[in-house]
Amino acid sequence: MTFNKVYYGLWVVLFALFAFWQFNDPDPEIWVSIYGVAIIFCLLGFRGYSLKYL
Repeated sequence: MTFNKVYYGLWVVLFALFAFWQFNDPDPEIWVSIYGVAIIFCLLGFRGYSLKYL
């Protein structure tokens, strides 16, 4: 397993936890959406895609 897979996999888990913890916030739809986008980009990085392919 390469360093990039571990790095992006760790951030996917952390962003998912951050999104989960935001459900008690007064405005969860904003923060969960932001963390969701971050999760998507980290999953793309985990799969090996970069912005030059998008």
